[in-house]
Amino acid sequence: MFLYQSAKLFFHIFYTNENSEHFQLVICSETRNSIIFKGNKLNPPLIPFEVKLKQSFGNLPFGASTKDAERFFGPCEETEELEGIDSNSLVWHYWAKGFSLFFDRAHDDKLCCVEVDSSVNLILWEIPLFSLNENELKTLLSKNGYKDLEEEQHEWGEKRVTFDDAMADFYFENGIMVSVNYSVLF
Repeated sequence: MFLYQSAKLFFHIFYTNENSEHFQLVICSETRNSIIFKGNKLNPPLIPFEVKLKQSFGNLPFGASTKDAERFFGPCEETEELEGIDSNSLVWHYWAKGFSLFFDRAHDDKLCCVEVDSSVNLILWEIPLFSLNENELKTLLSKNGYKDLEEEQHEWGEKRVTFDDAMADFYFENGIMVSVNYSVLF
């Protein structure tokens, strides 16, 4: 058994026996019931990443370097340069892992934004983010002090729900959240 404890979450990894490739991951929090993930070495469970709006993607803080990101997630699958009106970004795509990291060129390639698709198990204030519908998302962010809401229906069918004060965009297709993009300003 392996035990990891953070301020609010406890992680237990149980192997069925010493020589087994099968294991069970149990995540407990002080305020919610346990979440159990089962897997094996070939098909590991989706371990959650905690969203900390305007702060971090899991334990990787905004402002982290590309070297820090590589230590956390390994080498990226593809890089891209984006030129914007106000800034330029280096983007590291982790397609198989379901997210992309954006580094601000004007600020020494510091992590400034994350784009995550629904294949990633994201937790926001101890709630699985991609399990929320649009109204539940709006209620959750409002309860946590975010009020600056903007919505846009794109002609291709995707709907963007933005909370500017949270620096976060949430994208929905047919009422289902499909991706999240959140960032920080330096």
